Amino acid sequence: MGIDAVDSGKKCDLDYTKTSYGVYVNAAMGAWNNINGSVVFRKDTLTVLEDAKFKDQANPPGSNSRAMAATLVNGSNSTVTFFTNQMNHSSVSDVERKTAVVHELGHLLGIFHIGTENACRGNVMDEMNRAYGISFGLDDIYALGKARATW
Repeated sequence: MGIDAVDSGKKCDLDYTKTSYGVYVNAAMGAWNNINGSVVFRKDTLTVLEDAKFKDQANPPGSNSRAMAATLVNGSNSTVTFFTNQMNHSSVSDVERKTAVVHELGHLLGIFHIGTENACRGNVMDEMNRAYGISFGLDDIYALGKARATW
């Protein structure tokens, strides 16, 4: 799923005041912003309209999903939801939490999952990625370049 929450100024302003995972959002923003020297993500301010927001939510009752987060479009605004049941599970490492947030930010840039048999493992946007960390693979860089062309 690629959403493209990048505004006409080629920025994505994020409101993450309503999540307990703000430290991971900061790290994820920095990771994406350091690729090819492009600054894309910014913290939302009073004078800038948010392009996306973050919230925490328990997994829906009866859900057996192992997803730690999801990115959804609601009108003209995108929301990244952190599923607290999974994010706080004792078996989830700090690296996995950071990776999940970096992955969801990739969707906000308009990047789909990279999970074909031809893709190499180690990409942040690999849909099976849980603990590769926040180092980007060649497929991630290629997908970012394609997404940038649409902004």
